[in-house]
Amino acid sequence: MKIAYVSTFDARLVQSWSGTGYIIAKELERQGVDISYVGPLSEKNGLFYKAKQLFYREILKKRHIRQAEPAILHHNALQISEQISIINPDIILSIWAYPIAFLECKQPIVFIADATFPLMHDYYNEYTNLSTTTINNISKLEKSDMDRSAAVIYSSNWAAQSAINDYGISPNKVHVIPFGAIINSVPTKNDVENFIENRVNSDVCNLLFLGVDWERKGGRIAYNTLLELLKKGMKVQLTVCGCIPPDEFSHSKMQVIPFLDKSNNNDSEQFTTLLRESHFLLLPTRKEAYGLVFCEASAFALPSITTDTGGVGEIIQNGINGYTLPFSSDAIEYAELISTLWINKEEYYNLSQSSYNEFTTRLNWDFASEQIKIILEKLR
Repeated sequence: MKIAYVSTFDARLVQSWSGTGYIIAKELERQGVDISYVGPLSEKNGLFYKAKQLFYREILKKRHIRQAEPAILHHNALQISEQISIINPDIILSIWAYPIAFLECKQPIVFIADATFPLMHDYYNEYTNLSTTTINNISKLEKSDMDRSAAVIYSSNWAAQSAINDYGISPNKVHVIPFGAIINSVPTKNDVENFIENRVNSDVCNLLFLGVDWERKGGRIAYNTLLELLKKGMKVQLTVCGCIPPDEFSHSKMQVIPFLDKSNNNDSEQFTTLLRESHFLLLPTRKEAYGLVFCEASAFALPSITTDTGGVGEIIQNGINGYTLPFSSDAIEYAELISTLWINKEEYYNLSQSSYNEFTTRLNWDFASEQIKIILEKLR
């Protein structure tokens, strides 16, 4: 089976879309699929549309997403058409809906995404205060994508149900496949046993906060949770990795690692060490379409304590690989849950074991790529 693998970015680079576009292609290749990359795609009259975007921002005080401009999307379709005429693939597989909005071809079209526009609108900061033109453009392009695609794949039921309810797409075309952990070296069962044993015997509870956006990922709540646990007399340490908190968030029991590049061997090893030696991933995220970090935590038998928002509640199953608290929960409630699990060593041990089991059975790319391949094979 030959696939034209379409993306606006360069899917050969692991840095793109948190590595998801890259790993999907590589895992499909491992499944025996012949991948031909179509992308990155250029923007026609890019300077003009960047200027238009700037005008909206500075003069009209609105966010304008130029990538949804019909002229740019038509040019995307032209670039894709030219390449698939040479490749002659069996199927077109697009990362995100944007590239294929106006694509006309004989082959079945499939796209993969983690959310729809109705879900993102006024949810993520990047999708607030949008121009009316942007709202209309994206709504039309997504509707066009739904209509012309033979199948659409989402990472959660949260997103899939939006496609069905907001766009009226046939449920038969919509598929849900959880994304997996993106890690360089997968721990073995024996590795995991050692991780858990060391954690259970530790005197200090190590909390890990992973995120590039302190506010969106709930850094304020995570910091206050540290303070609440210290009030309870717990020996606890919070490691913040991926961002630099504002100056007001500073404590002797908190260390900050501003950035780790997982494509760098030393950084990757440090990242692995954090997952291996922490007791909980504490991420009270405010907005999250999916969250690959929860899959990565499960791969290291690391229970996640997070928020029931977006698609998170489908990754983290309460009592299985962590807990999701209501959006309204404060640091006192997070601290109470963590302290309860910390005191009950047997419950913590079982939670860690089942976290790893969630990774091996559900939250991995072996499983995901097999399911994607099955869907594509049926469309040939």
